Amino acid sequence: MNVYVLDGEREKQITARQLVEEYIPADGRSFYEHVLNVHDWEEQYSYLEEAIQRIAEDYLNYKQQLGLFKSDKTNVRFFVADYQNKSIYTNIDDFSMEELNKEEMEVIQSETVGKARDMLKKIGPGFAVDSINSDWSSSLNIPEHYLGQKLKKYGSRFEGNYYVAMAIDKRYLAEDEFADAKEPYDSIKPWIKRAASLGIGAGCLGIALFIALSCMAGREKGSKEVYLNTFDRMKTEIAAGFICFLCLCIIVAGTFVGNTYGTSPYIFYLWMGIMTFLLNSVFLIGYLSLVRRLKAGTFWSNSLLFMWGRLMGDFSKNIHAHIKFALLFTAYLAVSIFLIYTSRKLWIVFTVVIGTFLMKEAILRQKVIEGIRKIASGEIEHWIQTKDLKGDNLTLAQEMNHIGDGIRAAVDANVKNERLKTDLITNVSHDIKTPLTSIINYVDLLKREKIQDAKIRSYIEILDKKSQRLKQLTEDLVEASKISSGNITYHITRMNLAELVMQAGGEFDEKFSEKELEMILKLPDETPIIEADGRRLWRVFENLYNNVAKYAMEGTRVYVDVKTGEENVEFSIKNISKQPLNIHADELTERFIRGDVSRNSEGSGLGLSIAKNLVEAQGGTFSIYLDGDLFRVTIGFQRAELSFDEIST
Repeated sequence: MNVYVLDGEREKQITARQLVEEYIPADGRSFYEHVLNVHDWEEQYSYLEEAIQRIAEDYLNYKQQLGLFKSDKTNVRFFVADYQNKSIYTNIDDFSMEELNKEEMEVIQSETVGKARDMLKKIGPGFAVDSINSDWSSSLNIPEHYLGQKLKKYGSRFEGNYYVAMAIDKRYLAEDEFADAKEPYDSIKPWIKRAASLGIGAGCLGIALFIALSCMAGREKGSKEVYLNTFDRMKTEIAAGFICFLCLCIIVAGTFVGNTYGTSPYIFYLWMGIMTFLLNSVFLIGYLSLVRRLKAGTFWSNSLLFMWGRLMGDFSKNIHAHIKFALLFTAYLAVSIFLIYTSRKLWIVFTVVIGTFLMKEAILRQKVIEGIRKIASGEIEHWIQTKDLKGDNLTLAQEMNHIGDGIRAAVDANVKNERLKTDLITNVSHDIKTPLTSIINYVDLLKREKIQDAKIRSYIEILDKKSQRLKQLTEDLVEASKISSGNITYHITRMNLAELVMQAGGEFDEKFSEKELEMILKLPDETPIIEADGRRLWRVFENLYNNVAKYAMEGTRVYVDVKTGEENVEFSIKNISKQPLNIHADELTERFIRGDVSRNSEGSGLGLSIAKNLVEAQGGTFSIYLDGDLFRVTIGFQRAELSFDEIST
């Protein structure tokens, strides 16, 4: 075809042959279309010259590489059948290419591939890949899964329909890497099994010695104590850092020697042996020290982390709770701000972890609080479990358990003392009762005698009066001991409290008259029915009325009231004391406590105590109110429902 080009200022026509391109460049234009739009031919000439030179270099390189695959240059034999391009590539000497060329090349016969495969099997071990059938086979001493993975890696790079087979010529006629490696391999091969046996034996012996050293580390014959040397007494982290530093120094020194004397194999192997020995020695020192620390239990207790944790624990125990909270909250804010600006995901994880920790602490704190409430409510045998507790919760639980121990010890001691007192009172009362009964009987006999001497009669009256008082005191002591020990039986029946009050008033009317005491009785319109033991309740009223007769101011009024409510019945008796009541109300119900501190009046100090215990034992309430010289006792019982007969009455 004719092409017009510029020759200086004139357009010149030349004749050129157009090359048909097999592949279009990346810009989508052919070379001819590109030339038509060129204005700077000098630049294009330089590009073309560079491209031609590069193609020439690649071609020469291709020829050189192709020469390396000739049968006299390599022991690798290959056969490649390209089904798509109808081409065959091989370096098998016994394979006749001229014979192939005579065949019809439109289709590569399967006999050709089979012949090549059989020839390669005879030459030596190899493998074959068939892309059409997606199959491969191998006679190499390599695991099939490993070879399959390698072939799959390269399979995606070579598209098309092909058959590739390769083998290694076991005759090793060409001088290449395989031939060079065969000679040392043949010399080493007889020793491989022996070396493997010796290696296994040496490994087993090394393991046995390693175990023996581990067992004997820190032990001396005839002693069970673990002995630690100076290195073992160093802090764990410092010892570990020292071992790592020594190993690093040995490795750096070995690298330096290797780089400096690497050309001399004797020096290199000698230094490698020395370095291996030093590394093993350092490792053995560190390992045996670790074993001795573990046996002696000092691995953790003799560490910097443990020391730091103990210091922080002591610091935490010795600072106030609000200061501790402020420090922890400040640390949490600092970490949160840092994580928010660096990684929000880590901040979320950190917040969730802190929240989980606080929730766990709150649950454990609630368990401690529940345990404190149980102990405070009277369950002195309750013990707060401290297994999962830490920090302030652990301290609080331990201190509360100590308080519980103290309470239990105090209660046990008090119970023991009360039992001893009760036993003493009971024994003494019984011992006194027998001779006292004889004294009372003999006094009664003397009273019946007609004694004329007035002085002797006065003595007899004094004996009678004192013996009766001693009898009453003995009975009170016995009854008080029975009540406190619970050795008393109650017969609960329905009764009218108003009738019992009226009966008690009648019984003590004479005593009140002697003291010039005026009793003002006030009864409710409704019948006050309660459930109680009549005999025991009468003893309560007897003690209360006796108490009024003994300690009330002469010439005053005694108010007795019975009230009924929807659920309760209340009895109260109040009077003016003739002695100042410089005592707490609760103390009057204790045994042997009397309002008359001077003890000029008769009484044992047990009346109110007995009355209170008898009332409370029957399910009632007993309270004393003091206001100056005013003395009032209030007794309450639950009101019983009226029966049909009681309502009719």
